[in-house]
Amino acid sequence: MKLNLFVFFLFYIGFSWSQTHAQKNNKSEYHFGLPDEPNKIWRMNLDSINIKTYYENLKISSTLSPIFSTHNWAYIGPPNANSLCGAGRVNTILQHPTNPNILWAGSASGGIWKSVDGGLSWQPKSDNFSSLGVSKLLYCPKDTNKIYCATGDAVGGDAASFGLIKSLDGGNTWVATGLSFSLNSGEFIRDFIIKKDSVQNFIVLTNQHIYFSSDTANSFSVKKNSDFYNVAVHPTNSSILYSTAYSGKLFKSINAGRTWTQINGITNDVISKYRVATSSASPNSVFLSAVKVGTDSVAIITSNNMGLTWSQKPYHNIAQQFWYNFTLHINPTNTNEIYFGAVWNWKSTDGGVTFNAITQWAPVHCDHHTMYLAPNGELFNGNDGGIWKTNDGGVNWANLNNNLGALQFYKMSVCNSDTASIGAGAQDNCFVYKTAGTGYNWKSDVGGDIMEVIINPLNSAKIYVMGVVGLSARSIDGGVSWISAPNPGDPLPVGTGNWITPLQVNRQNPKSLYAGFTDVWKSVNDGANWQKISNGLSTNSNIDQLAVAPSDSNKIYAANGIDFYASFNNGNTWTTFSNVSGSSLQISSIAVNPLNSQDVIITFEGFSSNKKVYRSLNGGFNWISLSLNIPNIQLLSSAFGGDPLNSIWIGSESGIFYKNDTMNVWRKPGNFLPNTKVTDIEVMPNYKTVYISSYGRGMWKLNYGTLASSIIPLVSNVEDKAPLVFPTVVSRELNVSADDLNWNYKIYSIDGKALSANALKNRQINVEHLNDGLYVLRLENYNHVYNMKFIVKH
Repeated sequence: MKLNLFVFFLFYIGFSWSQTHAQKNNKSEYHFGLPDEPNKIWRMNLDSINIKTYYENLKISSTLSPIFSTHNWAYIGPPNANSLCGAGRVNTILQHPTNPNILWAGSASGGIWKSVDGGLSWQPKSDNFSSLGVSKLLYCPKDTNKIYCATGDAVGGDAASFGLIKSLDGGNTWVATGLSFSLNSGEFIRDFIIKKDSVQNFIVLTNQHIYFSSDTANSFSVKKNSDFYNVAVHPTNSSILYSTAYSGKLFKSINAGRTWTQINGITNDVISKYRVATSSASPNSVFLSAVKVGTDSVAIITSNNMGLTWSQKPYHNIAQQFWYNFTLHINPTNTNEIYFGAVWNWKSTDGGVTFNAITQWAPVHCDHHTMYLAPNGELFNGNDGGIWKTNDGGVNWANLNNNLGALQFYKMSVCNSDTASIGAGAQDNCFVYKTAGTGYNWKSDVGGDIMEVIINPLNSAKIYVMGVVGLSARSIDGGVSWISAPNPGDPLPVGTGNWITPLQVNRQNPKSLYAGFTDVWKSVNDGANWQKISNGLSTNSNIDQLAVAPSDSNKIYAANGIDFYASFNNGNTWTTFSNVSGSSLQISSIAVNPLNSQDVIITFEGFSSNKKVYRSLNGGFNWISLSLNIPNIQLLSSAFGGDPLNSIWIGSESGIFYKNDTMNVWRKPGNFLPNTKVTDIEVMPNYKTVYISSYGRGMWKLNYGTLASSIIPLVSNVEDKAPLVFPTVVSRELNVSADDLNWNYKIYSIDGKALSANALKNRQINVEHLNDGLYVLRLENYNHVYNMKFIVKH
């Protein structure tokens, strides 16, 4: 019997879970739940940094000197999105005016996609963009070689907007227009139009302004200030425009957007949000979908005289999540045919008096963001799962998502003993995974918003997943069936965790799991039962990051905001290290070296130059910055390579960085990885392969082959008579204890430059002359060599 995780989520918190996926009578079922939560990790963390500087930093990140330059990143999936919960959120759909087989899609954080076969297959067209969010695409009405794109994700804030861009060659290359934003403004383009009879005129709506251009988008001026939502144009007089703003406002322009006047007297009800539309079947008519304040009720309000008088249809309780998904489309040949999209798609054939659901949980994904009714009657729908099409007004639907690789993954896992077993948790698109022997035939299951994923490193049949606010499940048969984790009645505070509740595994004993709430919790029986191993560790909020040393599970590390916590005795006692970076930046990831349980990396989100990566060789007591040449962008993930060179991989909002102990700069590894948000990293040193999950461009892998050779010979050949050198963090002198003091020493910078050399005449080596940083000490005695790293911190 297959037990659906949706049941457990209802049991714990009383609301349904987005797109829960089950197999029942060979049909996919999806259940409504949560959309993206605003202002969480992997959203743009706005700060007072100029947009020009910011995108110069992103550009720098993409042009760093490469390493492993003969190796290419490979997209590993999932390619078979038609058989999954979905392919990722699509905000906009565009069809070529004369060739219906050419389609464009704009995704939340996966960029621009093009199809030349009517949606049967897709190609990415913006992988080198600095930010991969797209809110709207439009052809120039008089030249189909010209395409305009509103960058950024105006729906959920998953990617920053850097303004309006254009292509002059049919979408092959893109350049800027005259509209760009300062990052600290938090500005997103919500809608824009091009005047059909005068293509020099552009009207752009953002969450702050209405902009107008009369010179083909070369320059713009502000014409109105408010939090605007969408715009509609009179079908036969393109100088007449209607725009909506939040708090239930409607504006009208009669001079192509140069001036605007608010229309009042629409309804006596208090409206929180309008969406406006027009139809060629009745050019003077204006159609509003209106959400009544404090309810999920929507009514269609219409005017037949361009906004002078209004009539209102009955309310319908169909506007779930209207702040997130809220679409309106009027048939251009029949004003009685109205389509409304929220969590489900709805259709009215009597002008809004009644509505019927034309999609629910299946076969079309829920949470709808755009509709396009083609001249031939085909209706395209973009939602959190991708693109669907109907040829019969919503009775039957076709899935158009194969090769549309826009899934937004949170965390991933690769089985150490079976790298063919891979899984990742997707925003609004379930747990996505593949197992040995299935090739690239991926499957999806276990609810909508899955964050943390653990595949048992020794047994790929055991899988653990953690969803939003700490709701979890486990499988012992490779995903065939699922059971609740923990057992009913267990004290684990499920439903109280973060949006992304951290989950870790003990790699020495994979039956032991760890989870972070306000305290760290541990299970020793595969997640069935849990107990606290800290007491009031994070009193004000939940733990954000959690890591267990792969080589010594007594070493556990956690973070909450700016604070870092360490336990060296399996959670019995904890030490707090507050504000490691000396700034207000929040810790975004923790990684522990598999070869050294006290060698720890932390990364930071937010914007502060030279405060990107910090490293401690003693479990957090002392830190050095390894930020080096990483540009001032946000970092999201990290991992050690588990090799003698102590390779480090850092995931950012613009790809991935690499360095090891022989390098004094970070470099971009491999070729052809999109400028995507790298949310998780799994390194398999035995296979010389690194796997990543991205937030918007699926999963990728790089077989990096042989590591860059070390300038410093790091391998020691001293065994039982190895000298003892201490401390590892030093300000004045290193102490050496050895049976035989007939040693010579050399000190190297971490990039291999020899700094000093001498005979070890006593038991001390003076390092006062060295600057703060990481160094290598090399001791030589006849045929013996001993190497170690140490930190100088004055």
